Amino acid sequence: MANDELKVLEDIRKLLVFVLLKQGLKQGEVADALGVSQATISRMFSKKAKADDPSSS
Repeated sequence: MANDELKVLEDIRKLLVFVLLKQGLKQGEVADALGVSQATISRMFSKKAKADDPSSS
C-alpha cells in the first residue's frame, strides 16, 4: 500500500473515532471496537488538540 493510501486510512480511522466520541461513546468503548487501547484513542486527540491550539505556537 502506498503512503498516500495509508494516510487516507489513518484519516478515516480518526474521523470514525471522532464521530463515535461525539455520539457519546467513551474512549474505552471506541478503543474496544477498533481493537486498540484507550490510551491510543486519548493520544490521537491530545496531539490534534495541541496542533489546533493557536496558543501552542
